[in-house]
Amino acid sequence: MPQPSNPPSEEGEGDRRTWFDDINVVALTGNLMRPPQLRHLADDTPVAEFLVASTATRREDGRFVRHTNKIYVHVYGKYAQVCCTYLRKGSRVGVEGKYRYREWSDRRDGSQRSGVHIIGGLVAFLDRAPGAPTEVRGEEPPAEAPAPPSAQAQRTGLSTGGESAISDCDVLSEFGLPSS
Repeated sequence: MPQPSNPPSEEGEGDRRTWFDDINVVALTGNLMRPPQLRHLADDTPVAEFLVASTATRREDGRFVRHTNKIYVHVYGKYAQVCCTYLRKGSRVGVEGKYRYREWSDRRDGSQRSGVHIIGGLVAFLDRAPGAPTEVRGEEPPAEAPAPPSAQAQRTGLSTGGESAISDCDVLSEFGLPSS
């Protein structure tokens, strides 16, 4: 399919894109399949990683069949800690973000892996706990974001445990949330 192109104008704008070029937006709802994990990139950017199960129904051979999609979500920046504080296995969330394709080496056997995950721009807590925010906005990942945190942690020797360079209280108090 040929790409639309606009000729340069007298103002020198050059090849402008049309409104439908490069749209990368995804929205989904689902439940967490396991608790979120907090990790840090080499530049100490916090990253929350969680797996969302989103179920869709489709018709096959005259009957309705449910199919569950499992989608990795990464939330970068100060809101990563908030997600890890309030989300649990089974939590219902709404996520709006961008698709991102990644390739990495498997930490167990060194094989090349690839996959799509979502950079969470907005995470809505749909069954929020008392005192939890209704939603948080993630930050953009670093310009050249490394492979998913689990693979990055293995390659760089970063901790994959629950250690955090910032405390729960620091992040939560910044947003006026109780630090229970």
